Amino acid sequence: MPVAGGGSYTQISTGGNGDTCGIKSDGTAWCWGWVYGESPIPTLVAGGGSWIQISVGNDLTCGIKTDKTAWCWGYNGAGGIGDGSTSSKSIPTVVDGGLSSWIQVDTGESLYGQGCAVCGIASDYSGWCWGGNGNGQLGDGSSGNWRSVPTAIYAPQVTWSEIPVGYTSSCGITSASMITCWGSNEYGILGSEGPSTNIPRSIAVEGPWGQIEATASAAEGSSPPVGAIVGGVIGCLAVVAAIAAGFIIYKRRKGVANTNSSTSIKTDFATKKPATRPEDSIALSSLSTMNYSADPVLQWVASQPQQNSGASLRSSSSKSSIPDHLKSLEFAWQDARLLKPLGIGYFGKVFLAGLPHSPVAIKLLLDAKSVAEASRSAAASGFSSQNMLSSNAPSVASTDALIKEVSVMAPLRHPNVALLVGYCMNPPCVALEYASRGSLFDVLQAGNTDAAIKAELTWQRRLAMAADAAAGMLHLHTRDPSILHRDLKSPNLLVSGDWTVKVSDMGLSKLMDEATQGSQTTAGGAANPRWLAAEVLSGDRPTAAADVYSFGIVLWELLTWKLPWFDTPTVWNIVGNVQKGSRPTLPSKSELPGLNPSDSIDAYVTLMQRCWAQDPAARPDFNTIAAELRTMQGI
Repeated sequence: MPVAGGGSYTQISTGGNGDTCGIKSDGTAWCWGWVYGESPIPTLVAGGGSWIQISVGNDLTCGIKTDKTAWCWGYNGAGGIGDGSTSSKSIPTVVDGGLSSWIQVDTGESLYGQGCAVCGIASDYSGWCWGGNGNGQLGDGSSGNWRSVPTAIYAPQVTWSEIPVGYTSSCGITSASMITCWGSNEYGILGSEGPSTNIPRSIAVEGPWGQIEATASAAEGSSPPVGAIVGGVIGCLAVVAAIAAGFIIYKRRKGVANTNSSTSIKTDFATKKPATRPEDSIALSSLSTMNYSADPVLQWVASQPQQNSGASLRSSSSKSSIPDHLKSLEFAWQDARLLKPLGIGYFGKVFLAGLPHSPVAIKLLLDAKSVAEASRSAAASGFSSQNMLSSNAPSVASTDALIKEVSVMAPLRHPNVALLVGYCMNPPCVALEYASRGSLFDVLQAGNTDAAIKAELTWQRRLAMAADAAAGMLHLHTRDPSILHRDLKSPNLLVSGDWTVKVSDMGLSKLMDEATQGSQTTAGGAANPRWLAAEVLSGDRPTAAADVYSFGIVLWELLTWKLPWFDTPTVWNIVGNVQKGSRPTLPSKSELPGLNPSDSIDAYVTLMQRCWAQDPAARPDFNTIAAELRTMQGI
């Protein structure tokens, strides 16, 4: 039956309570059904303006206007309007929280009394959620605490292309075409084994994936597809079809604009279950080599002309040669057998790979987001990936910079520093020893939900892990010249199968800073304020004392198993708090996880507080830190 009132609609969105909204070709927004001010015929949304996207949930609607501002209206008991209040609104109200430019917003459904969750993508491609959070569906590291203003999804260095929201869980597609989900995992709806999670977790299914399939026609120039993990994924893998029954199929009904976009999807390495050291190589032999065509980063790399050893995708002006003592570490890209993506960071994308006789983590030193954009640009222009112009090439590390960093990393031989196994020049990459338990952040988050991991994380073990990290940092700081980390945080501390902690990624943030000069650093990027000292946030150059501050935040993580500043809604609030001298809240001892009544933490807490002192001169050095941690261990 035709919708009353006439006009041509470019987008339609329906909610679970029979409410519907749409955008007409003139940019006006209209709603009808069971909405605030319910009406059986389309009614013009108040406030005027031209709209490019609209999303309807349970009693809550959000949309984006052509000026990129986000607006919500309807029921606001859990803060879903995003204006800092819990007062319901019958007219569009601008989403607050310091963000003024958006490219996507998606409104979820809600269980009775919980309120909708809403997620959006800001213009810098960072991901944000607000509203109901009864099952951790906001992805910010907390559960049960609703947010009345946008809060950052905890996924360090990740940028997003889509974030659809369901009843009790959410999923997202990263700019590198990897799928992660978070929230309730009842009936396996997250697409991965394990319990529910309040931070993004990659789905546990291998590709190659189908394409994202939009579901409603739209006029040219309308908004990007929203909430569309559908169709091709369902047709490709039966297990994903089962997941879709609860969440993804539902998202198909929320009429999405622009059917002309499609994105190739490849999963991330989802499971962090440790493999014991003797079995690592055996496990490698059981994994199939990745399909390059299923991953836009690898597809772009494969499209580039192969050069001789010693040349990179972007040569430097000095044409520096590889020092003789480094030549034995160089390997050809073709000799690496890529097996699984492990993640994505500020320095590039990370893969589990096999080099002869050794599992390694290969880090591609290029901007995965710009690779995806270059691929989409080439496709839109009618070029194949093989014909992509060099002017569209992503930022990559230069030959000089890569050789310089490898020269620094190669001599590092310490049990608490990740070993450089090798490097390649075309494309620029480094290969580090593989840590089967993932990062310290992974381990601590697993402790919150996995009883077996929790049992392993005794206070003595965590003291040993802190001492390991301090020993690794001491080794870096006492080199001549001293090596600064610049990006010390729990995701950059690796945990081996025997629970040894190894410092990783020192220098890689600086390397990619040089490769992406002039680009913006976004929330969750290398300059993640959750771990940064006040002086660095104010623009001062990183120092050894700044590394010590970051280590103090890591000590807090080992004590609480939480994301730093998890209860602070925006990065701007975090920056302001740190610069004013505030620090993450420390719960009482009885509220801390994994402690016995006999465990003494007083000296540890005092050391932590000295490490994050506001005055850099008041912070101890790593020689002092390592010695005090050994004393706490009784060594």
